[in-house]
Amino acid sequence: MIKNVLIIITFSIATVHAQTVLEYYNIGKKAYNAGNYNDALKYYEKSADIFRNNNDKGNYSALLVEIGRVYSSLGQYNKAIEYFHDSLIINKALGQKLNIAACLNDIGLAYRSLGQYDKSIEYFNKSFDLVNKSGGDKVSVAACYFNLGLVYYSWGHYDKSLEYSNKAFTLVSDFGDKATIASVSSGIGRIYYALGQYNKAIGFFNNSLSINEELGRHGSIAGNLSDIGAVYRMFRQYGSAVDYFKKALTINEELGQKENIATSLNNIGSIYYEWGQYEKAYDYIKKALDFNEKSGSKDAMIVNLTNIGCIFHSLKKYDKSINYLKRSIDVIEELRLTAPGDIKREYISKQIYSYQWLVSSYIHNNDVISAMNTIELSSSKYLIDQLGERLKEKRIQYVDIKDYNKKISSDTVVISFSNAGTELGIATILIDNKDIVAVETDEKSFIKSITGKYSNRISQENIKQRGLKIQAVIEKQHDKRKITASDFNGIINYYHHLLSQPRLDKQEFDAYKYIASELYNLLLKKFEKQLVGKKELIILPGGIFSIIPFETLIMSDGSYLIEKYYIKYAQSLTVMDIIGKRKYSNLRSPMIAFGGATYDKINYKKNIVETEQQLADLIKETNLVSNRGDSMRNAYFSLGFGKWENLPGTLTEVKAIKLLIPDVNLITGQDVDESFIKILSKTGKLKNYKAIHFATHGIVVPEIPELSAIVLSQYNNERNGEDGYLRMQEIAALDINADFVNLSACETGLGKIYGGEGVVGLTQAFLLAGANGLSVSLWQVADNSTMEFMIGVYQKVIDKELSYHRAIAEMKREYIHSSKYNKPFFWAPFVYYGK
Repeated sequence: MIKNVLIIITFSIATVHAQTVLEYYNIGKKAYNAGNYNDALKYYEKSADIFRNNNDKGNYSALLVEIGRVYSSLGQYNKAIEYFHDSLIINKALGQKLNIAACLNDIGLAYRSLGQYDKSIEYFNKSFDLVNKSGGDKVSVAACYFNLGLVYYSWGHYDKSLEYSNKAFTLVSDFGDKATIASVSSGIGRIYYALGQYNKAIGFFNNSLSINEELGRHGSIAGNLSDIGAVYRMFRQYGSAVDYFKKALTINEELGQKENIATSLNNIGSIYYEWGQYEKAYDYIKKALDFNEKSGSKDAMIVNLTNIGCIFHSLKKYDKSINYLKRSIDVIEELRLTAPGDIKREYISKQIYSYQWLVSSYIHNNDVISAMNTIELSSSKYLIDQLGERLKEKRIQYVDIKDYNKKISSDTVVISFSNAGTELGIATILIDNKDIVAVETDEKSFIKSITGKYSNRISQENIKQRGLKIQAVIEKQHDKRKITASDFNGIINYYHHLLSQPRLDKQEFDAYKYIASELYNLLLKKFEKQLVGKKELIILPGGIFSIIPFETLIMSDGSYLIEKYYIKYAQSLTVMDIIGKRKYSNLRSPMIAFGGATYDKINYKKNIVETEQQLADLIKETNLVSNRGDSMRNAYFSLGFGKWENLPGTLTEVKAIKLLIPDVNLITGQDVDESFIKILSKTGKLKNYKAIHFATHGIVVPEIPELSAIVLSQYNNERNGEDGYLRMQEIAALDINADFVNLSACETGLGKIYGGEGVVGLTQAFLLAGANGLSVSLWQVADNSTMEFMIGVYQKVIDKELSYHRAIAEMKREYIHSSKYNKPFFWAPFVYYGK
């Protein structure tokens, strides 16, 4: 990390002690830079005593900071904070604004090490404000940027962390000394490591190492060695990795850096874990845990506790595994609350493997109820928080499966899927009103079977995937998988691609049928006895399974799953429970339907995003513009969107609905307007409809989920200050009381997949706005077939008095047995979430 350089020793004492104090300080500084912290502490304290006795408050406050930094390096963060606070009080009395900023920064660093990220970022922001107002030097500004980046790194918000760190790097490259450049280089390398970009990471690590070796900064050298060893570990070059880790340990032990000793011990233990030497792995990591528990380094404790949990899991000592993993999750839950807003979902995504290992441990320990409760605890947490805010409830009570299964009807079964694509295997839990069954399925044979036949096609189709991004979760501490999550995700992506094509050649069609059958065999065949007599499946898809319709799986008799069961989806049981308790008046009008929007040919010149840096810049610009509430058209044009074709079929669609439901409020043409919808919401009129139908363009931006939107009427000149894109944030702010929202548009069910949270996109936004159920699509749909499908759904709701999800299922069955629309492309994209 960058240590603040604002506080300077002036040595203005006009006494015989001046030469002595200078010598003490220089000896202490040299010892500190060399990592000899106990010697540094001794000489700094001697200097401080002289300053205090001579009532030299300025220099005394500076030495307090230096001493505090030594205690931070020794892992004694609370003691360090005491010194920083004492210095802060003196500098406030002296009116030294830049020194105040330095103290605030150091306090922020200490709180970050303690895992108190909310306090940490509070102090960093105060420091940054003072530095800017006081005209601080460029290196001090860089320190503020870099330290803000550290907090976002800890929260798992790597894009934001990289943004701040790159700003710091630009400044220190021009104005900083070599030591500072080395520190920033190391920090950026860790971000790239967390993002899985290991070649970039090792480049920054080596750059930092060469500088630190030149300067003789032994403590920093040890950090570089640890970082490089971590990259070799991810390359599965375990021998090289352990050599680097042991070199780092030797240096850290010589310097007495307890926190870094703990890091080295953990890293060495992780290699013994890879080698299957579990007892040795435990010895190393338990020592690391003991260090970190004493210092209160909570981030490091999570790593140690989880790793020990994994060791006992591998030893099949599941009681012990559960104990350590639960302790890890207790700390995760505590630190999660320090993150603001949607960064909470980034943090859980970063830590999701701890929950996954606990689920597996419970299943192996025959504690199915605890396994399911753990899945609930880690699922859609941010969505649940937001639903709680809308309900004005400070804390939502998570569903306890012991109580919930009593609510399930006798013909219904809930099926939860989790841990797909991990070394643990897929955790599948079936819940009905009488029983709860759990199985962990190893998908390696499935992966080998599919990749053996279609590896070339899978790799080709996964280069570009519209409407989907998976938030990577890097298992830094344990990655002994020969078959990785990307292999499994690649197959699911390929399956989604095959489904989304209106025309398949024979090889592609054979591939689709083979994968559909193998997926059924993998996920459901073993439960056929439990499914006897069931009519309805409620699927909690979890992660990558969110992008495929289970309706398309082919059963043993050759029929589709949808032909036997009604199917609907949910993010979690808790989300279902919250929605299930929402009751709306029966006095509402039947429907409001939007269709036939006007899409002018807008001429607009904007550079298209082509590089990672341009995307990062766009994300930054988008956040700023969004916070101001300004138009987002620039962002959409930069991403290659903006020239929207008119959809005549949507006008035909909503007019046909009007014929079917005469009381429908039909909104067409220029009236399909963003400001009009917002006015309806603000005046409470949008709450007066049981159903809301959107027949428009839709857009999903997985790189920037907040840009996912319903595309309404567009004009060369924006109207009423609106850009025509009803975005996620704007949708969530609507006030609706709808039993059903139908998004008859393309890819409205896709988005960015976060570990734990699931797909973040339009589905979640409408649930927050008040929808109790909605139909979304998983790929680009055909105009005519969609129109006929949606009209048929409403016809069945009216004529047969079916629920919406059952009406959707009946239409799918009709399409399957038709000659015109029997391909999954036409009937399978529409999935139902909600009641």
